[in-house]
Amino acid sequence: LSADFLFTKLDMDTDAEERSGGNDFTGTPFERHESGEGGADRDIRQVILSSLFDLSERFTLTADWRMRELSQDGFVGFDGLDASSDWEIDSNSLSIGVVARLARMLTMSGGLSLEERETDQIVISSEGDHKLRETVDSEGYWLEINYRPIRNLNLRLSIEENSIDDPLILAAPTDTQRIRFKARYRWNRHWSVSASHQRQDRENDLSGWTTESRQQAVRLGYDSERLNISMGLAFVEVDRDIDQLVAGGFRRDLFQLSYRADSDNQDINVNWRVNNRLGLFSSYREYDNDGSFSTGRQEARFGFNFTMPGNYQLRLVYRDLDFKEEPMESFDAQIWELDIGYRW
Repeated sequence: LSADFLFTKLDMDTDAEERSGGNDFTGTPFERHESGEGGADRDIRQVILSSLFDLSERFTLTADWRMRELSQDGFVGFDGLDASSDWEIDSNSLSIGVVARLARMLTMSGGLSLEERETDQIVISSEGDHKLRETVDSEGYWLEINYRPIRNLNLRLSIEENSIDDPLILAAPTDTQRIRFKARYRWNRHWSVSASHQRQDRENDLSGWTTESRQQAVRLGYDSERLNISMGLAFVEVDRDIDQLVAGGFRRDLFQLSYRADSDNQDINVNWRVNNRLGLFSSYREYDNDGSFSTGRQEARFGFNFTMPGNYQLRLVYRDLDFKEEPMESFDAQIWELDIGYRW
């Protein structure tokens, strides 16, 4: 039996300034300068209870209960328009499963999950006040098969399906099905390679959209006591169809929309533990997407972790980001992050 507790608090203030110019859809030139400010306070409380019970040498019963409470209030004022909102989201979830060790090289596990989520929302703006109280129930199941035909090779097949009776927003799915196969081979104590294929189908029968995604990935890894290197490639295809019924007065029109994305992802991560106090790390990630929209992103990251006397932790990270979405926008960003913590 184990218990995990999480308490987080966020106090955020933001300032924004936007300059834009060009021609609108009628060809008329325009130029704007807008500015504003905002902020948010958020509290999260979470409790997780997990348990294992051995029914026999081959069968183990598992159970997990999770309670999560989120409270958030925020405001934003931009170009003379003010708005504020308050959120209260409470959720309780329970999952029960069983693990079966059918043979020395074969293990199966599966179970059921239930969740209830209550949402209270208040939005105050110049367009009027909006209040919402919603209760959403979801249920699902999962099945996983692990097979190790030889010592260095592991094969895993997982199947998962979830359904939500009434999502809070129509952009969320009512039904999700996912199937994933992964193979991992370790040819010595340091080097390993893995490959996976995943298919996920989602739909919302209330608003009439379906999404099908397929993902293939391969990863090469090196692990030692002080040095860890990981590099990978991933290819993702997404097809989305929407049949949206729009009503205006006495007229009702059906809009059929299709969206497609074909993205490639590459990354490499290096972590080097120089000694018991100092650790260096770096990574590079690249993302390219073709299809209905063309986007690209490259990000390089460098940093170090240092344990100071008295168990104080110091972390410094530098990130260089290059993003483009043709033909609409592109930007570069250089970000420094400094974290100071205490470990006990």
